[in-house]
Amino acid sequence: MTPRSARLPIAALCWLTACAAPSATIAAEDPASPWLEISESQPVHEPRRPSIERGECPAQLGTAPVAYFEGRVWMHLPKGMTEDNFVEFQPAFARSTVAAESTNCHPDMPGAMINFMALTMFEDDPSKRLAELRTDILEALGYPADSVLVERAELPDARAGLWVYEVPAMPDTGTPEPAKMLLSMRSAHGNMFVIVYEVHPNAWSVIVNTLVQSALSTGYTSGSSGNTTEK
Repeated sequence: MTPRSARLPIAALCWLTACAAPSATIAAEDPASPWLEISESQPVHEPRRPSIERGECPAQLGTAPVAYFEGRVWMHLPKGMTEDNFVEFQPAFARSTVAAESTNCHPDMPGAMINFMALTMFEDDPSKRLAELRTDILEALGYPADSVLVERAELPDARAGLWVYEVPAMPDTGTPEPAKMLLSMRSAHGNMFVIVYEVHPNAWSVIVNTLVQSALSTGYTSGSSGNTTEK
């Protein structure tokens, strides 16, 4: 499956990122559970119990977080994604270079494929509602306007949340299969942090726990010392 954003020049995302990486310092959660309890000390609070339906298989992430944007973002990548196939293309935009086989807890079955994944950060605009920013992001990444929002777990007051979309096939533009996509957004210290994960709908139930845990366990730093604020 051709990644939807592969049809866009990377520079097309500069209107979101300004092709620069603003600094940010927020804490990440302990990734021990796919549905994370957030401590009161967190400067940005995620939903304590996301209303996104649990999947079939346990979450599986990489053994150590990977740094992006000069150490400003530390990601626990989902199984199958590594620093070799999830790379920076601009100072504040990273994406997968190939589809990657990830987790599956059913014996003798191949792992679910992550067809596309992206990470970006840009200056937040408090005058825009999260819904408006989501529309901007989806348009920049090439998702069609008839993508359907099917699940959400958001805290509008904190400008943070998770959203699940069903994305139709677009055979005329090189994406012959439909997709299911998880969008993660979090505002902190004047910046918006965005992660996108895309898989085939048939693979969703075996990989959703992995994607949610990856999104919620992402950590951030100021970038000056290289030390994360993860617990």
